[in-house]
Amino acid sequence: MPTYDRNLKYLPALLLAAAALGLPPRAAAAGIMDLDAANTLNPVAAPRTEGKAGPEVSVHSSSRPGALWHFDFFLTDPPNKFNWRIDVHVANKVPQEAGHRHGDSPPELFYYPDWPDRTKVASLRNVTVHSPVLDQDQTFTLYLTTASYAQQITAYGYYTTIDAGVTFHPTIANDVEIRTRGLEPLPGNDALYRPAGGSAAHPYNHYGTTTTLAALKDLAAEWKKSSPGAQAPEYGNISLPWGGAIDADNAWKAQDLNHAFGIAADVGKRNFSGGERAALIKLMCGLGFGVYNAKEGAKEHYHVVNLKELARLRAANWPADFKAGADGAYADCCAAKPGTPEQQRCADYGEKDAAPGPAARPVPKP
Repeated sequence: MPTYDRNLKYLPALLLAAAALGLPPRAAAAGIMDLDAANTLNPVAAPRTEGKAGPEVSVHSSSRPGALWHFDFFLTDPPNKFNWRIDVHVANKVPQEAGHRHGDSPPELFYYPDWPDRTKVASLRNVTVHSPVLDQDQTFTLYLTTASYAQQITAYGYYTTIDAGVTFHPTIANDVEIRTRGLEPLPGNDALYRPAGGSAAHPYNHYGTTTTLAALKDLAAEWKKSSPGAQAPEYGNISLPWGGAIDADNAWKAQDLNHAFGIAADVGKRNFSGGERAALIKLMCGLGFGVYNAKEGAKEHYHVVNLKELARLRAANWPADFKAGADGAYADCCAAKPGTPEQQRCADYGEKDAAPGPAARPVPKP
């Protein structure tokens, strides 16, 4: 059994359950996302001398955005009886490579203090959670609410164990990347489409799964063949480099996870005539996209979802879904019947934007 050194008897361990609560950790279905098979790595003891600051064990793992998850703290294989407790502090940050460049504080994290009661939540900002006094074979679990944004979360556990009248203080740190792995950038130099919509806060917004990017390229090529005189399609938000929710107002107030997993894109409406829009809808639906007319204030676009990828993520228990918003903000263009208000909304374009959106910025190097 590994130990820190001769003065620290028991190896503390932390298990991150990255799947939905009540289910064992699991990876995505093959070919969708490149997650580690068990979502966790084994704890590794780090060299430490008595009195030296710093964590004694570090565990690195991944969790997908929007999933419920929890930290389990326990001691491995103690040979005799004793009592212990733990103080847990959780911190987070948003690396620039994740895709958010707000320059402000990271999103606030919350947990369930009275689990399994989910009606009460509490903030983890500047908070230390204290466990009760436990026996040597008991586990302390901290249940977090969903983390929708791509970010890095670090949980610090400070153990106090009392054995044979001697007090030990081993510690552990866990770095968790909340991200959608396996996303790739949409090439920005293809004449068949226009990447658009990048902003200072989210400059790299055209990341997607391999199959979704291929489907968008096929869509642009088929559109060129079927409507050679029309303008190229304009692709807005797909996903950020690490996926996760996109907060449109740069205030950590996203409404949904529609762009969290690299399987959906915003397609511009403004550069087409009514007849061209009708033809584009028919083409997108025929190529396996779900197509929804999205109206946000005076702006409109098509929100298109790769339905095959959506079905595969759902089958793998990912929290992937399309939420159509409130008050009829979205109309299902593939299901809209001719002559209905829904079909008219999909084919029409309301108040024009002042100008086309900015082109995407160069993709950052890994």
